Amino acid sequence: MKNQNLKSILLLIIASFWIYTFCQSSIESTVLKDVAIIHPQWGLVQKGMSVLIQGEKIAKIEKTARIQIPNNSIVIDLSDKYLIPGLWDMHVHTCWKSGLDTTFLPLFLANGVTGIRDLGGKLDLLNLYKRKIQDDPALGPDLYGCGPILDGNPPADYEVTIPLDNEKQAIQVVDSLRNAGADFIKVYSLLRPNVYQAIAEHCKKLDLPFSGHVSEFVTPFDASRAGQRSLEHLNRIEDFCINKKETCDSLIQTLKENNTWVCPTLVLYDYKAYCYEQRILHKENLKYIEDSIVQRWEESRTNRVDRIKNEEEWKTLQKRYENQINVVTQLYRSGINILTGTDVAGTPYVLPGFSIHDELSLLVKAGLSEYEALKCATFNPAKYLAIDDLHGSIESGKIANLVVLDENPIDNIENTMKIFGVVRKGKFLDRKYLEDLLRMVNAEIKLAS
Repeated sequence: MKNQNLKSILLLIIASFWIYTFCQSSIESTVLKDVAIIHPQWGLVQKGMSVLIQGEKIAKIEKTARIQIPNNSIVIDLSDKYLIPGLWDMHVHTCWKSGLDTTFLPLFLANGVTGIRDLGGKLDLLNLYKRKIQDDPALGPDLYGCGPILDGNPPADYEVTIPLDNEKQAIQVVDSLRNAGADFIKVYSLLRPNVYQAIAEHCKKLDLPFSGHVSEFVTPFDASRAGQRSLEHLNRIEDFCINKKETCDSLIQTLKENNTWVCPTLVLYDYKAYCYEQRILHKENLKYIEDSIVQRWEESRTNRVDRIKNEEEWKTLQKRYENQINVVTQLYRSGINILTGTDVAGTPYVLPGFSIHDELSLLVKAGLSEYEALKCATFNPAKYLAIDDLHGSIESGKIANLVVLDENPIDNIENTMKIFGVVRKGKFLDRKYLEDLLRMVNAEIKLAS
């Protein structure tokens, strides 16, 4: 009986989604009226503006007093609201398990995340999820991904990993992934120098980006010079930067010369240093995560807490975490391009959608201004992916992926959580729709348990 009720609720929510999107499809244009537009890339806010959206693109941005509203437009009064570009989470894992398209992906959208980059999963699921989101963008974010991770043999982790023994095998695997739809290649922690170099050279030949960890057998200098597009986490970077000023300065210069980006995933290091604290568990939002995943996370967390025997060890980890934050500060202030990423599903209790707001707060803690933190989550991802002609900022001619906030995130970065609505490829998704997304995910989770 309980399952039948849950199925009925789920069907009602899905029906409401269909009605909502059908009604929106008949609207010729939408006007977001009298809103304060925040431009992270320029570090400014324009008040009293109106945005005309036609189809999936921004057609015009004008002062409200001058905007001409076409007939048959829907007008949404956003007085006292704030408009930012859609957020990106540039380090997630959503394609390692079937069914996450109806649980993980809606959570991103409900939290204002309109684009994600998947850093390791199954290529068939990646392609499937892409097709589903292309068919109905109102159910999730845009998705870029790499498929399986390339590592040495034996690999650091066997899950969604292809172990490589030699250069010939590496080239064959890169070709097969590219032909199967991978947007880029991810390298991992135990690749031998000769195999790593073969991947780098072949990706360059194919004009195919490659990103990932810095292998234990190469340095961040080597990775940058080889053309690795981004260094994920602070792995190996911190080895050359914590309490090593001259070496760090040299590394930063190398990263700048090669236009190497860094995705620090500070929420990961926050978890490692403080996983014994209750706040890490995000209990209020675990109702949106499958029990089996939460159980796996809790086992991992408990094992980590049990391994660390005394207070001094925790203090050492926490001092290291402070140093890691300082490294991000130094990288950013030195002109290294930073991306927001969270390592969803790669790190316990890092939640789809919700955790991007934690990452933004940690970037501000690292000394970035609110504008700068938002730029790392909006303009920078689009520039990194070479899609900034259509994404990443609020300008005429760009895709209307936007987030409407109740309060100003420049006053307090935590205001990014106060979401009034999301515009997804031109369709305005109000707070009720976003709440329905959350209810749908919760119903899916209950049915699966």
